[in-house]
Amino acid sequence: MLSDLSLGDLSISEVSVLELPISLSDLYDPTLYQQSPRHKARRGVNWGSRGRLHKAIYTGNIFIFRTLLNLGADPNEANEYGPLLVYAARRYEGIEFCRSLLDRGVQVDTRDSSGSTPLSYAARLYPYGAICELLLDRGAAVDSTDSNGRTPLSHCAGRGYDSVCELLLGRGAAVDSTDFHDRTPLSYSAELNVDDSVCELLLERGGMVDLADSQGRTPLSYSAEQGNCAISRVLLNRGARAETPDFKDRTPLSHAYRWGEASDIYQLLLKAKESGC
Repeated sequence: MLSDLSLGDLSISEVSVLELPISLSDLYDPTLYQQSPRHKARRGVNWGSRGRLHKAIYTGNIFIFRTLLNLGADPNEANEYGPLLVYAARRYEGIEFCRSLLDRGVQVDTRDSSGSTPLSYAARLYPYGAICELLLDRGAAVDSTDSNGRTPLSHCAGRGYDSVCELLLGRGAAVDSTDFHDRTPLSYSAELNVDDSVCELLLERGGMVDLADSQGRTPLSYSAEQGNCAISRVLLNRGARAETPDFKDRTPLSHAYRWGEASDIYQLLLKAKESGC
């Protein structure tokens, strides 16, 4: 008689789950997921799913995912895409997969080969905070750093995700955290964003407007180089200086010159220089 596995309101046969293909490719290579006699004799011993847990995340199949875990698949399994929790945090629909793994004791700050944590990926990939909030509620380090020294706030600030930035700052993220190039979240926001909302938020939370990086470049230097008047105006209004030189004696004004003397960005910084900013 087949033993049944209770999964919420569902009751399914162990054998039927182990035989069930997860993707179309399995129909052409239908290797059964049978546990060895040793594992069958020792219930509770985790076994490798040979990629099926990662496949379940990829296809968004939470039913298969939870079933395999309940049958003993290893929640700490990793492959070339990283540990399961890291992989789930990178997926748009990954929150329930993350929750299932965390409920089974997976370390919330587990890292992949690049040194990135699940929170680092969740903060940089999607402009909403559901997965970030779950990870933080479960104890994720808000200022964990990757192999480049960048924090989750640094990543989401560079992508313009103001709601995620606000969440991280509200949980204690350091507003002026620096990476291995001494760049701050404000520096990345000034260079990579079109909208000025994240820069405004970081400055309101105490970000230093003219903090220079390892090249001597300030946030205004980067926004001027990009020709971004909105962000440059915000920085100037907060005290940034148009004539602060970097280590190659280039100023924000000289970076703005690449857009031409008649450009809005050059005229903005020229007026700032003439007014003593």
